[in-house]
Amino acid sequence: DMHRSGEHPHISVEDRVFVETIGGDLTIKVEDNTATGQGIYSEPVEDPDQTLDDAEVMYAILGPLVLLRILPYRETKHRFLVFNGKTREVHRLDGIGQSCVLLPEDQGILFANGYALATGEVKTFETGHSGLRFERRIIAGNGEDTMFVFYQRNSGHYVLFSYNVIAQTVETPIVCNGFGLDAEGIMVLFQAPEQAQKHHALQVWRTPYVLDSTTSVPQEKRDSLLFKIGNSTLVRGMAEAREILILLGKGDTYADVYLELVRRTREVLDGYFWLKEDAARKLSEPLDAIHAAANSAIDEFDKVVKLRQATASRTAEVQAATEKLLTAVRGSAPDDIRGFVRHLADLRLRRGEIIGLRELRYSDNALIEDLDKRVSEATDAVSEKTVQFLLQEKALDPYRLAIETQRESLAKITKTAEADETGKGLDQAGSELELLIDIVGNLRIQDATQTTAIIESISSLYATLNG
Repeated sequence: DMHRSGEHPHISVEDRVFVETIGGDLTIKVEDNTATGQGIYSEPVEDPDQTLDDAEVMYAILGPLVLLRILPYRETKHRFLVFNGKTREVHRLDGIGQSCVLLPEDQGILFANGYALATGEVKTFETGHSGLRFERRIIAGNGEDTMFVFYQRNSGHYVLFSYNVIAQTVETPIVCNGFGLDAEGIMVLFQAPEQAQKHHALQVWRTPYVLDSTTSVPQEKRDSLLFKIGNSTLVRGMAEAREILILLGKGDTYADVYLELVRRTREVLDGYFWLKEDAARKLSEPLDAIHAAANSAIDEFDKVVKLRQATASRTAEVQAATEKLLTAVRGSAPDDIRGFVRHLADLRLRRGEIIGLRELRYSDNALIEDLDKRVSEATDAVSEKTVQFLLQEKALDPYRLAIETQRESLAKITKTAEADETGKGLDQAGSELELLIDIVGNLRIQDATQTTAIIESISSLYATLNG
């Protein structure tokens, strides 16, 4: 069953990615956690009241790519998204709905107005035409380049995409109304103007799409090792080596990057024996070094991942507690002085926890600064309100009553447990009074007599408490 029930239910796509269209938005999640509605990608839906069963979700898995076709409830236009399991990124690519084709060596997909590579690169082009359909592909004799031809039947326009399997790049597409390609790779194309005319300009391009690229190889090089291996094998080897270079440029956010490097380097070294030969510039040597370095980095990387996860978990915990406290402070005005003191004590505690986050490795400094600033501002605001409340004649009555009650209970104590309970109550009152003195003493009150009066009142109570 693809459905996962819970507070925030979602649809599982073979446990790789999770989709839901409830609560007013379409959300993509990477964790099978129905306790939260947060994900890595979201966009609004038209009907916020739909259930999990109302949406139509179709998918295709192509290596690390998961292609999604989603139709939310009461909507007529499908949404097309691509999730990359390695980079954990989602892109809205509606061009897939028009036409989509696999790139060579399972390196990604090409569609009517762009491409998405397995390495994480995504790019779209503005061709000026919609409704394009894939017509055919033209493979160069060198085995390295492939041209993908898309055609718009109504307007008669062609869009030509040229892809290089080694560089893993797509050149800027060519838009034309017709083209021809000869065996030598010469391409002639034309563009039809909107107005009829007698003369039409033709463009002549020299392309790599030669039917047989071996004819240009000098006779003396035909006995070389690389010539005997052949273009197709060489291109595959170079393409896979290029993928390793791309992986080396990826950061820690790329899933299992070191494991992937170990696997890829071993596959290339085992699959292409000729890499150790002089003719191949002994490419096996740097690949061996990469393999060894990636192996040694795996253990250290696991430690870093665990540290980051622990820091992220603690940060999320403190952030949630802080947000809850700030909401409570803003939303409720205390009825007595002890309510103000509780707010101030909680704010002081939270700020201490926020400052403690700075000591953790891989902490989010920007988030910590933001939380610290907001808690400090809330503390200042509550402190000001506390002082204004303390200016009232009966502001400290709750403490007077509490101290008197505890003192009366001292004479009635018959058990050790009762003495401990009374002592705790007196200690708490004393701590809260100390906090009040500290707050009032640090505030800039224009009327110094007010500061003196408040501190004297609190000190008098404190003296009574210790008497």
